[in-house]
Amino acid sequence: MGEGVPILRHVVVAGAILAASAAAGSAADVEALAPYDWYGAYVGAHAGYGSANVDYDFNDDDLFGNDAGSTNSENLDGFVGGGQIGYDWQIDNFVLGLEGYVTWSDLKSSTGGNDLGEVSFHTNVDWVAALAPRVGIAWDNVLIYGKAGLALAELGTRIEQPVLSGLRFNDDDKTELCWTIGAGAEVALSENWIVGMEADYYDFGTYSASKDVINPPDPPQHATDYDVDASLWSILARVSYKFR
Repeated sequence: MGEGVPILRHVVVAGAILAASAAAGSAADVEALAPYDWYGAYVGAHAGYGSANVDYDFNDDDLFGNDAGSTNSENLDGFVGGGQIGYDWQIDNFVLGLEGYVTWSDLKSSTGGNDLGEVSFHTNVDWVAALAPRVGIAWDNVLIYGKAGLALAELGTRIEQPVLSGLRFNDDDKTELCWTIGAGAEVALSENWIVGMEADYYDFGTYSASKDVINPPDPPQHATDYDVDASLWSILARVSYKFR
């Protein structure tokens, strides 16, 4: 009986050590499985593909030979890229955020000839900047969201026609206010690093680009009147760093 007590004591001590180890392991597992917290500020970069449609809608018979009521459509596509900064709040599985971003673009189009008397169109979208609230649903480290807001964009339109006296042209650059809507998905790879994909649409509406025509050596003439109707969409890959 006396010899059994030390043995029993060793068994109890060993059992206590195993129980403590198991509890510690379970606590570590619970901590590792804790839901990802989307709350906080972030900065990042994005890059992808953009495509724009720009219509020249002519209001009168102009100096370039465009008829009233006619439309010239330009399609632009190419690389886009920029940076974003934002802040997210999380309530249960719902994530509310506000994001600002700037996207530079290489969207340009030139159509038509440059022979004497031939009319050519030159169109470009240089950049887009937006401020947009976003709303999403999170499943741990995965976030699906939608967004909508206001944006500014720099658009340029130009009509050229070589003439005997030089180059006749109408050149217009505008910074236009527009609305944007988009959706995306993000995955948190760690506490700080997040990657994702996003698709956005921008509608610039219609604005007037009527300006005097430069017609050397004659003085400028008001000889064209057209409206510009423009829209753009993009698909982007994103990477962000979230501050903790």
